Amino acid sequence: MIAKKLLKTVFCSLAYYSGALHIYLRYFFLRQKGYPAIIINYHGFMRPNAKTMEDVPVVRMDIDDFGSQLKFLKRYFCIVPLDVMVKTLKEKKIFEKPTIALTADDGYKDNYDLLFPVLKENGVSATIFLVTGFVGTDQKIWFEKLLNLITHSKVEKIIFEELYPAEEFKLNSWFGKQRAYIRFKQKLKDLSPKIRDEYIDKISRLLGDPPVDFGATMLSWGQVREMAGAGITFGAHTVRHPILSKIPVKEAKEEIALSKEKIEKELGSKTCHFSYPNGREEDFNLELAQYCRQIGFESVNTGCYGTNRNAEDVWALKRIGPELPLANFAFDLIKFFLKQDKNAF
Repeated sequence: MIAKKLLKTVFCSLAYYSGALHIYLRYFFLRQKGYPAIIINYHGFMRPNAKTMEDVPVVRMDIDDFGSQLKFLKRYFCIVPLDVMVKTLKEKKIFEKPTIALTADDGYKDNYDLLFPVLKENGVSATIFLVTGFVGTDQKIWFEKLLNLITHSKVEKIIFEELYPAEEFKLNSWFGKQRAYIRFKQKLKDLSPKIRDEYIDKISRLLGDPPVDFGATMLSWGQVREMAGAGITFGAHTVRHPILSKIPVKEAKEEIALSKEKIEKELGSKTCHFSYPNGREEDFNLELAQYCRQIGFESVNTGCYGTNRNAEDVWALKRIGPELPLANFAFDLIKFFLKQDKNAF
């Protein structure tokens, strides 16, 4: 697997930095008569050369890497607000240029500190999906709480039989802590919020109950209003970030509706777009999509990989995550456009 990834990176880098990929884009790719639309989804951002325990750039990305991606996107693609993309799909119009929309889930404070200045500098908009229960508070989404617990624990190892029987997690190195975080996150993700929170409390005790409150990591409503005034769109991403298929349908609908109402109250304007937490096919269902349509959303965004081409796609919009390094990102993005209606590659 490592050799395959390395080979891919070498091939993509040769194609990108030799100019071959750019020649293809300019003289072949950009001369097509119609394209699907692609949404690129991000979450959090970090300052250059900062370390993260997240294992994929879609969750936490170096802001300089994002800037490089944006420069490439502006050179060859039409970057539009999600509103425009959804309107074009609903009107069943052809995308005459390869069209991109940018989104970011959860509503981290670094979206204001790092992402917002880069978007303003480049004259580009994006849609940020807010977990409204955490906006303007010092509270942490469950996986961020887990991350802080493991990061700041002074315990050298733990065994948590209920999740990983007889497996020991060594925490005396950064890489050991990263492995523990990724493994626990994978197990906890698919549990109901109640059971998951109980497990996190148990993990906290095993870790020596390290502090997790290091100030606000989510946006404030003042920051949201400032960004909205500068052209950034805000969508709903539930109140507490549960995986909606893991909770009762009535509760799931309340999470959707209340997050929409809160944003509309704070911004004084209609909230048109919703994004499912996690967003895999097993994380939502048709009933929830129909409910979103019923209460006035214009689109529903998933975490399923693929492109968007048809009017009905707006009720289950596919998105892709960013890849690194830049050459891989460029190559993979083009492959998505060429594969058109396939969900993945």
